[in-house]
Amino acid sequence: MLYSHLMGEFNKLGDALKVLRTMANMKQREVGVRAGVTPAMISTYETGKAIPLIPTIESLLEAMGFDRFDFLNALEIANGRPLRNFPEADKNQACSGVLMALGVKGLSGEEEEVFLQTLQAVCHTLQLARRANDRSSSPPPGSSPT
Repeated sequence: MLYSHLMGEFNKLGDALKVLRTMANMKQREVGVRAGVTPAMISTYETGKAIPLIPTIESLLEAMGFDRFDFLNALEIANGRPLRNFPEADKNQACSGVLMALGVKGLSGEEEEVFLQTLQAVCHTLQLARRANDRSSSPPPGSSPT
């Protein structure tokens, strides 16, 4: 249940990246040069054919001059939902903003901390699984493809 809720929040991730790129009035090539990502990969992310890792998203956001809060609002735009208010003063409260964006309410401070630690662990596990999958699908060094 939690997994499907979280994944629903990140529907149209590629559309959100394109919204931000358009707002920044930048071409895929320009973003790619600044973020160290090929324009082809940016296209793949924007069309939803691949999902970027969190560090890649952060690089793309930085290259376009946006932050995580802008990204969360771009997700809202892409999913046809109203924008959320993330005032500058609350940017130090990033964790609370993430919980709010996910629609998680009514948790005590300790429950919020545990929820966020669990979410971070899930993200880390997904990154490790993706890396392991990438390694297992490439031939070992020195071997010839069959």
